Amino acid sequence: HTHSSAVAKCRKHCPHPKLAVSVRDPYAWWRSTYTYGWYCRHAAHCSSGSFDNWVRSAGKGLGYQSDLIPRGFTFDYILRTESLQADFEATLQAEGLPIYELLTENPTGGHNDPGRLLYIDPGPDAEPVVGGRAPRRGLNSKKRKSSKKSKTRSRKRSGGQGPPPPTVFTAELLKIINQHESRMFDEFGYTRRVKPFELK
Repeated sequence: HTHSSAVAKCRKHCPHPKLAVSVRDPYAWWRSTYTYGWYCRHAAHCSSGSFDNWVRSAGKGLGYQSDLIPRGFTFDYILRTESLQADFEATLQAEGLPIYELLTENPTGGHNDPGRLLYIDPGPDAEPVVGGRAPRRGLNSKKRKSSKKSKTRSRKRSGGQGPPPPTVFTAELLKIINQHESRMFDEFGYTRRVKPFELK
C-alpha cells in the first residue's frame, strides 16, 4: 500500500534500491478484503451486508488493487500471494540477505490456521552470508500488550457477526472487477474470468 511518491523518494535517497511488489489474484483479493473487513478485528475498512455491495462500493473507500500498486516503476521482484513464502525467500536469497523465521497470527484464518511464516531482514547485526546461501535463524514472537481500551474497540468493531455471506462473482461483479482491475490481468498475468462463480 506504499504510494508512488514514497517509492520515488526511496529510490532517490537509498543507494541501489530494489523494488518488490506484492500482488494477488484479483478475485481472491476481493474475497479476502471482504472477509477481512467482515471480521473487522484489524481492518481499516470494515464490511457489512452483501459481497455485491462491497464490490460496488469499491470496498467502501478501500479502492482497487490496481490502484494500490505504485505506477510508473519497473519492479525488481514480484511476490505473489499464491506463492508468497517461496517468492519472499527467493528474493532474500537473490539479494544475499539472511532469512529469519517469524510465526505470526492470521486473524481471519480460523482455529485450524496455524498462521503464516514470514521472512524479514534482521538488520545490520546479522551473520554474513556464507557460500552464497543466507543462514536461517528463528525469532521468538512476542505478543504486543493491548490496553483495555483497544480490546473493547476490537470487540465493538467485530460486532459478533457469524461467518460472512457467500462471495459469488455474478456477471455484474465480474464486469466491474475485469474493468477496474485490468492492470492485474494485463501487467501481472492473472486470468480473467467471464462466467459467474463462487469463491469459497
